Amino acid sequence: MLNRQKRGQIENEDLFPFKNYSRDDLLAILNSKNPQMRTIAVYSLAKYKDETTIYILVDKFKTEKALYTRLAISQTLVGFGEIAIPYLIELLGRIGNNHEKTLPSKYFNKKSFPLPRDLAARTIANYGEIAIPYLIEILNKNVDDKNDLFIKQQTIDAIGAIVYKSNNSNNFIYLKGVHSLLENILDLFDDILENNTFDVNKKYSETHVLIWKILRSLSGFKKNEFALDLIFYILCSCDFDYNDEYFYPFYWEAIRSIGQIGINSNETTEFLDSFEDFDNIHVNKALEIAKWSLNIK
Repeated sequence: MLNRQKRGQIENEDLFPFKNYSRDDLLAILNSKNPQMRTIAVYSLAKYKDETTIYILVDKFKTEKALYTRLAISQTLVGFGEIAIPYLIELLGRIGNNHEKTLPSKYFNKKSFPLPRDLAARTIANYGEIAIPYLIEILNKNVDDKNDLFIKQQTIDAIGAIVYKSNNSNNFIYLKGVHSLLENILDLFDDILENNTFDVNKKYSETHVLIWKILRSLSGFKKNEFALDLIFYILCSCDFDYNDEYFYPFYWEAIRSIGQIGINSNETTEFLDSFEDFDNIHVNKALEIAKWSLNIK
């Protein structure tokens, strides 16, 4: 219990004494040394649904360390609706230090889409489809340096989470403009491929985490042939060394996404069969699950 208190966890009844506090009073509490009081302030500020409050909470999001206070900020901003999305877009890649900065060392052995590590991306993903146009704007910006790549990594994570959730929701609402979204992802990949600043085929290229995340994000586009073709296009366009273990995460992620997209075609079968003799446990695991999902013997 003590650890939860240190992380800012509260009970619903803890909010009651503060329901009539003014915004100024709550802002003073927001700077308390007690993380539980900060959480109370965040939830209590939810009644002030304006850009002033959004700006204050977004600014606090950058520096807050307590887990439950961070969650409170995230939930409160989502509760404010679409007006808060542009502010959160500006935070992509700027909160926390838990982002993927290298390719993974093992296969993600779950059916669900991985929770975005970037807190801004995770919050934006909770908005669902209304956030997509804002994320597309980020995809369409030029890639000039490592920071641009890093921000686009978090953008792709948010898109992947939204698409997966939209496709797997009990209240199934398939994304509007799916084809257009995939075209924007394709354009992003082509921009990276054609950018002379980066060498896609070189080991440890700055582009690799982003390309891997693109492959992962495509897993949510169920029964979508464009998404499937995009996976094949990415792997064919990159001249990766088939025998170098460094590049294996691209293969197991592509195989995982193909299995989740769920289109059993001759091209799919031929592609998966080409990995039958691969000597890597993570590629083998991805292959086993994908073939089972697609009912390929």
